[in-house]
Amino acid sequence: LLAWPTTAALPATESEQRTSRTIRVGQDYPVKTIAAAARLAQDGDIIEITAGDYVGDTAVWTQTDLKIRGINGRPRLIAEGKAAEEKGIWVIRGGDILVENIEFTGARVANRNGAGIRFERGKLKVRKCVFKDN
Repeated sequence: LLAWPTTAALPATESEQRTSRTIRVGQDYPVKTIAAAARLAQDGDIIEITAGDYVGDTAVWTQTDLKIRGINGRPRLIAEGKAAEEKGIWVIRGGDILVENIEFTGARVANRNGAGIRFERGKLKVRKCVFKDN
């Protein structure tokens, strides 16, 4: 299984109820790459990335209300010449996004403005992250 459902607090009406999932990323899980997790994620999900090196594993996040965090240590996202949309390791254009305990290293793009995270719109919180040589 790649996600374990948990029921969120009920909103005003039952028809507005949503379910959040936890998607775990790493060699020991069905979802091996961050890019795959970004494609699978839905609004309200939690993405847990296990510690390790993720080389050239770029992603675009367009969902709202995501929590993306490193677990069991700090995962290292090493660009190694790859860039999402020729902008950076991650491009975020969602609503309310939390990124926690992740290292972003070595983003390079043709216009010399490579970013660990290219934040385009919404609300972004970054906690306990490291940005090196971007």
